[in-house]
Amino acid sequence: MTLTGTRTKPLAKLLVMAATIATVAVAAPASADSDAAGGRTKDLGTLPGGNLSWAYGINEGGVVTGYSEDASGKSHAVRWDRSGKISDLGLLPGYAESMGFTINNSGVVAGRAYNGHVTSERATVWDAAGTIKELPTLPGAKLNRSYALNDHGTVVGVSSNSLNVFQAVRWNTDGTLTKLRGPQAGEPFSGASWVNIHGVTSGFWGTEALLWGPEADPTPRVLENLTLASGPTIDKAYAVNDNGLAVGAAVDKGAFSHPVRWTKEGKVSELKLLPGDVGGAAYGISNDGYINGYSMNAVGVHRAVRWSPDGTIALLVDVTVPSEGYMINESSTVVGVTTTRNNKIHAAVWR
Repeated sequence: MTLTGTRTKPLAKLLVMAATIATVAVAAPASADSDAAGGRTKDLGTLPGGNLSWAYGINEGGVVTGYSEDASGKSHAVRWDRSGKISDLGLLPGYAESMGFTINNSGVVAGRAYNGHVTSERATVWDAAGTIKELPTLPGAKLNRSYALNDHGTVVGVSSNSLNVFQAVRWNTDGTLTKLRGPQAGEPFSGASWVNIHGVTSGFWGTEALLWGPEADPTPRVLENLTLASGPTIDKAYAVNDNGLAVGAAVDKGAFSHPVRWTKEGKVSELKLLPGDVGGAAYGISNDGYINGYSMNAVGVHRAVRWSPDGTIALLVDVTVPSEGYMINESSTVVGVTTTRNNKIHAAVWR
């Protein structure tokens, strides 16, 4: 089992529903606990009896969240402590599965609860003790997801409109829900993917990458488009750090994703790929400017990478191992997924 195709980060992949896990043979995947070019891969494992796990978020204490299959194959939101011990965060009553996406420094997790057919989803948060709470939705919304939260308790994500089209939303610190408006009228596909300590939110509205201001002034600001020789791109801002630097991806007319970084002023630049690679995306950025994401080769295999502030790219795994890095903390520790020696997808951490 490998990570191939147009997979995006958890926030992005669940927004665009473009993720695929293909069953493809690859050359000798390395052990999930192994030294690699950019650091050491630690396999975080699964719940007892589970075959699959994903790590999506990490806080400054090294506590990780994501999900794991249980022995029955159902997905449960989980939390791994710094030593790697896994805890099942459980389910929302009436829902069979759950996922955790991000975890703040108080141990609060943002995620979603859903049933396997995904006709109804609820945005959820788990407190530090593991108690789950459902968040409010837009009127009549069936599809709702909370993707990120900051240390003040501001949560961002999506809630669907009457046509089941995702709309970017923010749950304010008082618990109220705000629909994040776009730069023009209308309700195109939109989503909010990250919120920094100042309440600035990253995401997209239609084909444009955006930053929304904090609760006091949520005015949207359109980020510069990455225009290539083939023409303009479809852009998404996946994260913004506390200094206002944003990262994301720009998709060209050939459906290839390009990793990008925006300055505080909103100017865009493309990040380097691994030699010979053809695509990638940038998913997270620390306050020091280190960036995590993936680089994709010509046959569609993704490898977890980390970019330094000067744009230098480093491979986090052995070159043959399909993997992705989804989030980075201030210690430059990256979490994501890797392929084990027996071709299973497991949550991983690179320190």
